[in-house]
Amino acid sequence: MRVLYAPTFNKDLSSVYDFAPRFHELERDDAVVLIKLHGSTPQDVCRHYSDLAGSKPGFHYITDANLAPFLGGADIMISDVSSAFMEFMALDKPVILYNNQNWM
Repeated sequence: MRVLYAPTFNKDLSSVYDFAPRFHELERDDAVVLIKLHGSTPQDVCRHYSDLAGSKPGFHYITDANLAPFLGGADIMISDVSSAFMEFMALDKPVILYNNQNWM
């Protein structure tokens, strides 16, 4: 299974600030986790996720600015308010959306 994590960059609404400590829950022998952060994500957050991906087998940090090639290769997406999840849903694939408490 290929999981694509593609969150928004918005500091108040992004899941990147809450997800990092829980990424270990995605570790499975049959899973590949692709982490594709928005181009406007702060560099310190990008470094943290890059380091996280480098420390876990099956986790890959994507530096390519283009999300499109990874949409087709993923089986499921985890996102938040990023518009990327709508593109993924258009491929008739499942999306898990983060319920950020700051949305209300």
